[in-house]
Amino acid sequence: ILNNKNVKLIINLTNPSEHYKVIKSCLKYNKHVYTEKPLGMNFKEARELFNLAKIKKIKLASAPCSVLSIASQTVQKALLEKKIGNVKLVYANFDAGMTHKLNLSSWKNPSGAYWPALDEFKTGCTYEHAGYFLTWLHSFFGDAYKVHAYSKCLFPDKGVESKIVTPDFSVGCIEYKDVIARVTLSVVAPLDRSLLIVGDKGNLLVPDIRDDHSSVYIRSNPLSKLESALEYRINFQKFL
Repeated sequence: ILNNKNVKLIINLTNPSEHYKVIKSCLKYNKHVYTEKPLGMNFKEARELFNLAKIKKIKLASAPCSVLSIASQTVQKALLEKKIGNVKLVYANFDAGMTHKLNLSSWKNPSGAYWPALDEFKTGCTYEHAGYFLTWLHSFFGDAYKVHAYSKCLFPDKGVESKIVTPDFSVGCIEYKDVIARVTLSVVAPLDRSLLIVGDKGNLLVPDIRDDHSSVYIRSNPLSKLESALEYRINFQKFL
């Protein structure tokens, strides 16, 4: 494939630990690359690939591409039209549930290949999932200029052949121009892939950013007394 001059673009769907060497080989042979996330297993690898593609003037792109989804574009349109006024705060979540307690040994794709649990857990929840909302936030608010973060591995024994030290929980605050985003990721906490954007005139809510066709809800801020009472009762009932 690398020696075939008719092949212009390669899609890389290998396991995360293989991404760096596969992408580098493709770029050396002047192939455009679209790859599964992440680009590499650390920032150094990703930066090297980025620079190589730039020098060789080759296109290098990475999943996820959900920023092109109907849900993301609907949010973008609402923000541009100032539907909630000036944005001040964002809560972005990607909690995937306690993955290691699921029946992972039965997960396989149509080709018969099993889900690479060890590789996935070694990659960690941040590298695996942060891209889903980070691409949205960059599209909405531009470059980040400061990050405060914390992470930890809460469950080193995940039922695979070795102990895991990669974080399975991370939380951060990202500062954009005039906007603060609190972001959380885990493969520990119950499923929550929501995005809440708080403006001075209202809020936007995307219940599931992994659903390209997710509904986007808008509401005024603050709520009336009746609306507040109903919201409190509904949220309280979830935990009974």
